[in-house]
Amino acid sequence: FYYHFFCGFSGQAIIDSYKATVFNVVLSSLPILILATVDKPAEMKSLMDHPQTYNNSRALSTWNFWKAALLKSTMTSALAFFVPYFSTSISGVYGAEDIYSLGTTIFIALLGIIGIEILMLSKSWTWIFVVATVLSYVLAFVFVPLWEALLNAFNYPQPEYGGIAKVLYASPSFWLQLLLCYCVAFGWRFIDRAVKLHLFPDDYDVLAELHLKRRRTAKRSKSSQPTPAVEIEIEGAPEN
Repeated sequence: FYYHFFCGFSGQAIIDSYKATVFNVVLSSLPILILATVDKPAEMKSLMDHPQTYNNSRALSTWNFWKAALLKSTMTSALAFFVPYFSTSISGVYGAEDIYSLGTTIFIALLGIIGIEILMLSKSWTWIFVVATVLSYVLAFVFVPLWEALLNAFNYPQPEYGGIAKVLYASPSFWLQLLLCYCVAFGWRFIDRAVKLHLFPDDYDVLAELHLKRRRTAKRSKSSQPTPAVEIEIEGAPEN
């Protein structure tokens, strides 16, 4: 969307359709599917004891829908596009100023931002969820050179995609661009979550906090209990 303002609305794509499909459908969908399947805002017993929490969530409001669907998505895509676009250098041995290198940088940055957003949005982390999120991001770096190798293997080389991984992975600006995108995305999401949890918590946020407080109290009381004395009988000792 943003790139059309810089290409004269010519319809020039910043990345080929095959890469876009893999990034959007395969890599970014796996953590979202697992999040929707295994994530729970509070313990099951607390939710069963308070069923009214299902209908009182502000996530169902019209304002929250437009805020999440329009405002946050616009800011996320703007961050992933404008940081690499305006910070791309055309100097040095490993310059990444061509359009397809820029598009690959943008999509990898966007995939990492999506991972940060999902991790911060989740109410509970499970090992399968964390592994899927990290794996989907790592596979993006594997797919870029793999795609070029597949094109050459099937005798369908495309020169504009050749050497992108070699140039990008050796470019310091590429890694600094990703780091800047992730720091800004994490800071924005952390402030947003902190304000929501402390000033505008949902009912299930309060239930989760109460459950965590009870668990910590039980653990503290258990650790503070005195250890029972153990009598040691010495073999051969005289009896009184």
